[in-house]
Amino acid sequence: MQWVMNAFESAVKSIAMVILIIGAGGVLKQTIIDTGIGDTIGMLMSHGNISPYIMAWLITVLIRLATGQGVVSAMTAAGIISAAILDPATGQLVGVNPALLVLATAAGSNTLTHINDASFWLFKGYFDLSVKDTLKTWGCWSWSTPWLG
Repeated sequence: MQWVMNAFESAVKSIAMVILIIGAGGVLKQTIIDTGIGDTIGMLMSHGNISPYIMAWLITVLIRLATGQGVVSAMTAAGIISAAILDPATGQLVGVNPALLVLATAAGSNTLTHINDASFWLFKGYFDLSVKDTLKTWGCWSWSTPWLG
């Protein structure tokens, strides 16, 4: 029984921070949406001439820069952008290709990384790198992927 507890303890140690960060990110996303920011941005978008794809990317990038969380930025941007692209009567997408919208959001969520990002710590732990080396490798990769594909 003790070996099971030891195995469980070592497994939880390696993933606990990531789970905590992702969970806190979900809470932040819901808080942002519940405050009505999503509806406000959606209303502004519906009256502007900005492409929903560019707006999804931009919202995701801004949230990513503010929070450092790729998952949080993607989830939050999806909630915010949905206020502008869903028909309230039918709940259907209006004039938007969902695959392209997902790609725009994903590219925005991979724009920059720093040390409060769960993916940063996953990469660091998986490859057993120092924080400095992780910033050099993961940071450079996460900055270049949205631009290079």
